[in-house]
Amino acid sequence: MKKVLLRMIYIISILLISSGLNFAFAQETPIPNLYHYQLDNGLELFIMENDIVPLTYIEIAVKAGGIAQTKETAGLFHLYEHMMFKGNSKYPTAAAVQRAINDMGVASCNGSTGAEYVNYFFTVPSHLTKEGLEFWSAAIREPLLDSKELENEKKVVISEIEGYFSDPNWIYQSAIQKNLFPDYPWRLDPGGTRANIENATVEAVQNIQNTYYVPNNTALFVGGDVDHKEVLKTVKEVYGNWKKASDPWAKPLPPQRSTPSDTTRYLVIPHNQISPQIAQVELYFRAPDTALDTESTYAADVFGSLAANPKGRFKNTLVSNQDLGITSSEYIGASYYTQKDSGRLTFITVMLSPEAYLPQRAKLLEQTIRTEVIDPLITDPSYFSAEEYASVKQRSQDSRLLEAE
Repeated sequence: MKKVLLRMIYIISILLISSGLNFAFAQETPIPNLYHYQLDNGLELFIMENDIVPLTYIEIAVKAGGIAQTKETAGLFHLYEHMMFKGNSKYPTAAAVQRAINDMGVASCNGSTGAEYVNYFFTVPSHLTKEGLEFWSAAIREPLLDSKELENEKKVVISEIEGYFSDPNWIYQSAIQKNLFPDYPWRLDPGGTRANIENATVEAVQNIQNTYYVPNNTALFVGGDVDHKEVLKTVKEVYGNWKKASDPWAKPLPPQRSTPSDTTRYLVIPHNQISPQIAQVELYFRAPDTALDTESTYAADVFGSLAANPKGRFKNTLVSNQDLGITSSEYIGASYYTQKDSGRLTFITVMLSPEAYLPQRAKLLEQTIRTEVIDPLITDPSYFSAEEYASVKQRSQDSRLLEAE
């Protein structure tokens, strides 16, 4: 029996407006023991006090990654991330960097390049908080960007890219991105292309450093067994002379298209990780972004939580339609992941007997969600009950407390 993963995309139009925040002084936060500052050079600092264990988590994040790429530079931010661990003014070689990490007793040190930010992080014993802050200061401000190391690291990154080509999940995500965001799909793929990596030069990665790795485009997070006043004092000492630069986001990015297609598009992919007894069917909608419609992203978040109710109207609508072949509310979900540039709302279902009229059932699912979920949700204020809203509010508060711990 053929294993099939059926993917669908349905596009809706969203009207977007812009918003932004800027803080000059210490700000109150909604989370107890969390302190927010901004240095004179624009560096944002978040400090979370929690003395349960004698450890300090340090993370430095840059507003870059996929969202800052062009078609010609896609992948270079990921390549730059690799170069961050290959030597700097304080630790001149990759071996010296690793030795410093080991000497601080770091169990795990890493960096990641995402669609909307690049971050670097580790946890150190709390008495080495200053040393940890100095480590990331040297790494992020004064990398050597050696040409020989760059050529070696190109091979590593290209190997990672080519490894994706046999991954059905990557193939599927790439197809979704190109259909849902046809103008700038590379903003969601920080991996980039082999050609871009092969052609990368030291000058190109230095341009990334000079443009994006600047204090007014960076946030520093320190959490654990620390005193916020002491951390602020140390951060001013270590990072205070980092020179402010031009805002790389002064010119707004052209937004992703709000109506990528005039028709529903169907994508089908065989998937060796899906049981032959089932088909996973997903329906994608273009949804709001924080850069252009922050308020609507809150509504989308709440909808995702409301839709999780196993006895709610949304799941019961799909389960009660026997033609869909969805046997339990456990096999239905809806999710929204907040993004600055590429919001999307996803409905996920699992259908039995994929050999039986699956294309027709997939189309029926689309019609059912459009006419029996989305339309009533827009017109009927009581689609979700007051009890459901109260439950979601309580779960959100509980989740925030757990995350703070």
